[in-house]
Amino acid sequence: MFKHKLRLMKIAGAALALTLSIGLSGCFSSGDDGSAIWTDLFGNYLASNMTRSQATVATSGSAITVLPTTSVLTISGVKGKTIYMTRTNPYQTTLGASYSRAVKNKSGFSSNAAQSAKFLDFESPAESKSVTEKLYDFFLSQRGKNSLSKSVNNQIQASAARNYSVGDTETFYSLNPQAMANGNARFDTLTYKLLVTGNDYNIWVNTADTYYTQNISGFTAKAQALGTNFINGYGLVKHIYGEASDYLYKESGENIVKSAPMSTASKTGEKVNIMLYYFIDVGGAYGFVYQADFVQGYTGSNEGRFLYMDSKTLMNDNANCLFTAQHEFSHAISFTQKTLLNGVAWTYWYGELLAMTCEDMMQNYFGVLDTITDKNEANNIGSSPKGRLSRGNEIASFNGLTGVSSVTYAAAFKFSAWLTRNFGGVKLIKEMAQNAYVDMDSILRAVNTVNGTNYTAESLLQKFAGDQLEEATNSGMNKDAPTYSGQSAYTCSYGASQTYDYLLTAINLWGPFYGWCNTISPSFSAYIANETMPFTDLPTANIYRDNNWGENTPTIAYKGPLMLNAGNLTYDIGPYESALVKIGRANSNSVTLNFKATGTTFKDTVTIWVK
Repeated sequence: MFKHKLRLMKIAGAALALTLSIGLSGCFSSGDDGSAIWTDLFGNYLASNMTRSQATVATSGSAITVLPTTSVLTISGVKGKTIYMTRTNPYQTTLGASYSRAVKNKSGFSSNAAQSAKFLDFESPAESKSVTEKLYDFFLSQRGKNSLSKSVNNQIQASAARNYSVGDTETFYSLNPQAMANGNARFDTLTYKLLVTGNDYNIWVNTADTYYTQNISGFTAKAQALGTNFINGYGLVKHIYGEASDYLYKESGENIVKSAPMSTASKTGEKVNIMLYYFIDVGGAYGFVYQADFVQGYTGSNEGRFLYMDSKTLMNDNANCLFTAQHEFSHAISFTQKTLLNGVAWTYWYGELLAMTCEDMMQNYFGVLDTITDKNEANNIGSSPKGRLSRGNEIASFNGLTGVSSVTYAAAFKFSAWLTRNFGGVKLIKEMAQNAYVDMDSILRAVNTVNGTNYTAESLLQKFAGDQLEEATNSGMNKDAPTYSGQSAYTCSYGASQTYDYLLTAINLWGPFYGWCNTISPSFSAYIANETMPFTDLPTANIYRDNNWGENTPTIAYKGPLMLNAGNLTYDIGPYESALVKIGRANSNSVTLNFKATGTTFKDTVTIWVK
């Protein structure tokens, strides 16, 4: 687990204030109450204009947006109810603690002690980019360079499609994952043997691969099972996500344009090629795709449909292997749909959101059960994308959706799982995957198209934050999604007829399987409001239970998304994320909250929730 450094500082010590903004001519806009709001030239709200009072009558479940001019908020009709606060960052970059608002003091609660406003200066985990992201960055870096593939030794000449038979050998480019993990794009030429072939796919193995040579018959049997599972599953995935390109592309000026059909220009034709070789322990990846495989003349391009899989994972972790195959090739589909067909850049975080969502909708197909939480069982829930959610519960609010670390997978999946379970199931997935947009723009267009709504990033993320505040039966993250009615009995084009409902099963973020432990700092425990549970009650497939803690194994774990216990604390909020705060239980009919900005300007969206 990653350790993080934490510092407590008083507001007066936060020197990041944009002091020049006070004297700038502002831009006029209107708040919900018609009051004038002045911002600086950067669009930040000015703390000096927090002079107004705001009053409202609340009912259970009320969401109250605190206006940018509000200094004092009074809420009536709340006796016996719990008051929460969320700070939402509707931007694609991290929102610093110095651009937030805090509750300076409060009245009408069980404890009304004056609070000295502080912020937590949290340093995000120093994790490097994944092999997948580094590989995509390298692909982008080649744009505009001529004949880069000449830099690779032993050039492979792609020509007309060839008819390969089981046992045939061929040379292909193979990324060196260790070099890529160290930031160097290196492609070796390895000899592969064709193990399995079908009408639409080939499975190849590096002839020198240790896991293959030490158990040829066992390896071949698993490769055959992988091929059947993958290609039938691919038929189900492409029904929702679209098809991977059947054309090769080439550079034309600043553009990438169609060059020739793969059926004639790629030596493997239109077949999907699964390339097995050993790299998990040296590169940290179970599998990957390389977008340049669709483009002629790029370093390392095999010029066709290719998916690269780790041979050790094939032999030792069947469920992970099946998930990885669909996850990675969904990237190839998304690159086709977004970039090649619609000309918008494929982005790492959004690509991972779609790929994790692909795993989610295919979990039922793989037979991985939510009821099995033992890490020693092959079909346990920890093998699914849901296994990452405990990490998302702890640290997603700091990392956000667009980070480069492994937490991005958890944060992106937590968001997409909520979206699909609340805004249309697989109908929403299909719209996100196939519309002509990426990132939050794609998400908003899909949500609003499928549901006839008009959400903005701010309003959608506010609702997401509110649904994470507490466990509530059949709401938030605790209900089944609708199946894709009308299309569930889909006959796969690759073989046997099959009926698949694309079921998205229930996720209860407050359940024991999604419990987590404080890896931020021991001192941070004093600010955690979440309900606790004994560490030993975590299921064995939970990533925290399975972590090697050494001599520092925790005694307690926490339930639900991270929540602070005081509104006077703020911290950096990751892109498109929210900080959750439990203000307290009202012991009178009316409560009052006094707000203070931590700097001279702020950008957060503050919402008060009455539960």
